[in-house]
Amino acid sequence: AEICQKLIIAGRKHHKQASAIGTRNNPSNISGADTNGPVGITTVGQLLRITPPALLRALDPLLINDECKELIRRICATCRPKSKTAKELLSCQQSSSALSPNSTIPSDVSLLDKCLRGGFRIGTVTEIVGRSGVGKTQLAMQLCVVAARLNFGSIFVDTEKKLSMERLNEIANQRHRMNMNYKSANNVLNNVTIHRLSSTSELLLAISKLDEEIILRNEQSEEEVSVASHGELDKYPVKLLIVDSIAAPTRRDFGGGDAPKRVAA
Repeated sequence: AEICQKLIIAGRKHHKQASAIGTRNNPSNISGADTNGPVGITTVGQLLRITPPALLRALDPLLINDECKELIRRICATCRPKSKTAKELLSCQQSSSALSPNSTIPSDVSLLDKCLRGGFRIGTVTEIVGRSGVGKTQLAMQLCVVAARLNFGSIFVDTEKKLSMERLNEIANQRHRMNMNYKSANNVLNNVTIHRLSSTSELLLAISKLDEEIILRNEQSEEEVSVASHGELDKYPVKLLIVDSIAAPTRRDFGGGDAPKRVAA
């Protein structure tokens, strides 16, 4: 507990120093990115990106160099995904073949949901591909509406600049009029967080902060559940993350038709 407290204090001091000397515009000096300077550590990800000497400076005099190395080793051993054999993975897939209603988000396109065995599986990554104009963004907006019906929140990372709030509101209103099980448009829009990004660097920065945003939103939802005894919740836990799309900022930053340039980047 004392080590964690010292890491947080070091982070606060670092951010104050950065603001005072005007280093907030220098990405190499932000929250542990600079492994040679002051270290501000508040997440496991930041801790794993720094060197033992930098960690030693942050924790001095609590740990010596060898103890800092051992601390990083133990955290890596605890947080890394556990390896599984092919047989174990096959058994897991077979045991989850009969999906429960809360394990998927249906698209409400009957043929597509039949192919997907109920819809888009929660906890997995699904890539939607197709030519421009076939309705990929339309499907993404529809998933946000369906997710709200299931009391799930959504995060929509819009790099294509094609997300229309008017169209999302229209879809939500239409579904609510057709079926009262769907949430109101106001409720749907209140549970969809939009990130409009232009460049690859903005996209990478936003993705790096998504875990914290999701945790905070889910904690807020849990607090509402514990307080509210009846009625409709205002905030739902996040179960759907849409990135539309990863390719768009790459095309803008590195060019759409220059393959050698993209490879070099």
